[in-house]
Amino acid sequence: MALVSVLIPTYNRPKWLAESLVSVLQQDCPLEVLILDNGSEPETEKVLEMARRDPRVKTWRRDENDLDAYSFLLSQVTTKYAVLFTDDDKMLPGNLSSKVNFLEAHPNV
Repeated sequence: MALVSVLIPTYNRPKWLAESLVSVLQQDCPLEVLILDNGSEPETEKVLEMARRDPRVKTWRRDENDLDAYSFLLSQVTTKYAVLFTDDDKMLPGNLSSKVNFLEAHPNV
């Protein structure tokens, strides 16, 4: 079962989204990736189609770019922890497990 949800809104950056997803899916922590496509062009859907082959990935689509993307994604979280991430960033190896280990060791934080 996933321990961390990684929330990624996206809009018309398929190349960067693909690179971002690879870095997140390679984490050594039980996770799920929640992606909201804010009305991108068809190239982004191609990336999302490949991403959905991984059972840890869930996607939604809106017809237009909306400012409350993280609010929507946060409403879909069922895990203990959530990480707000962007479609043009890369996650370093061990990033999530390091954060989870710290939070588990310091529950008052």
